[in-house]
Amino acid sequence: MDANSGLIIASALLILFSIVLAGGGCRCKPGRLWMLEKKVDAILKHLNIQVELDAVDREIVDLLKAGKKIEAIKLYRQHSGVGLKEAKDYVESIQVCQFKREPNQ
Repeated sequence: MDANSGLIIASALLILFSIVLAGGGCRCKPGRLWMLEKKVDAILKHLNIQVELDAVDREIVDLLKAGKKIEAIKLYRQHSGVGLKEAKDYVESIQVCQFKREPNQ
């Protein structure tokens, strides 16, 4: 991967995470964020780059799949230091996005 590819990926991810953290998240405009995620996924695939969730996000997804939303919010608050509303918004954005990708669940 050359420097330009890395810069493009970093910029795309920064924009995506800025939208989520700014409160725009999936909750407000699920179609738009989903579309952005698909574009970032296409860029990553084109450049043959694998991106994995960090351990906390994977654990949040697992808790949500188990129906333990409150525990997921508590976990995110412990690891990020954000307030209750911010943690709830973040976990709900993951929940909406995750289940949009996995419609059979």
